[in-house]
Amino acid sequence: QAHAITKGAGSVVAIVDSGIDPRWVPISQRLGGWSGDGSDPWVDSSGHGSMVAAILMAVAPECQVLSIKPTPAGSSGMSSMDIIRATNELARLSLALNSLIISNHSWGIWGVKNLVLPCTIVLCRALCLLDHLGHGLFCWAAGNNRDLAGEGTISGYCMNSTKWSASCAAVDRNLRPQFYSSFGAQCYPWNPSVCAPTYGVLPWGSGYMDFKEQGGATSSCAPMLSGTMALIHSEYPNLKPDELRAAVRMSARNDLVGLPGVFHHPATGSGLLQVDSAIQSAPGAKIHPWYLIEKTTPSNIAQLGKEPERRFKQ
Repeated sequence: QAHAITKGAGSVVAIVDSGIDPRWVPISQRLGGWSGDGSDPWVDSSGHGSMVAAILMAVAPECQVLSIKPTPAGSSGMSSMDIIRATNELARLSLALNSLIISNHSWGIWGVKNLVLPCTIVLCRALCLLDHLGHGLFCWAAGNNRDLAGEGTISGYCMNSTKWSASCAAVDRNLRPQFYSSFGAQCYPWNPSVCAPTYGVLPWGSGYMDFKEQGGATSSCAPMLSGTMALIHSEYPNLKPDELRAAVRMSARNDLVGLPGVFHHPATGSGLLQVDSAIQSAPGAKIHPWYLIEKTTPSNIAQLGKEPERRFKQ
């Protein structure tokens, strides 16, 4: 139903990941790219970025795509400096294009080798500034760190849980929270934003992989959210990032994930992502409680660094 309204034309989505296999994005929609070591950003080092791109294109098939590849070729994970340099490139591109760039971040402490506290704070502040300038809208995987904290309100990293971040949790084929999907958030109490399903066979690299019942984790849910943002932005290009986030939250449904009457839940956020309803409700986002909640609730970046640190695992 959403594609009867828009398919995302005119929106720009940057995928910050391991690169993208070009088969998933038509050449006319490849806006360009950047890599930390000068290698081709349209070559996928692992398969992960291609999964993200393929899901994004299923949601917003006419959006333009930037491939931002912080990971040096052959590396087992990104570094703090990789991420900061990639963020700097996003800022440069958004200013050059004079346009909002929606960026997808399907990674966290699992994909970063040494994301130390000072770099995390710098990164969060940079994302906040780009958001306020209307040049960046940042969509994140909610995280797969429930084993770190159980039902404690900690996501395991903070970039995905500030008030300027939209994040997507994972539910299974029965629309119940996946066992690994992070519970709550560290720096802002109202994350994750929404949830989306993942299970079974998904794109990976130049082909497909069967992820069985656990699906592609929250990494595969984030592009459903960033794709939805691209559709809304395509239809209503003058809306600000905070209005786009409110539109997604106000249209989500927790009754569909077994939580009727629940305004927000730390496992599912505002509920199951409803793409068509998000587009239709976007013009009224400023008068919805979610818009006011974001405006009045502080985001506690001072809590950064209290999460347990893990090195990337193969």
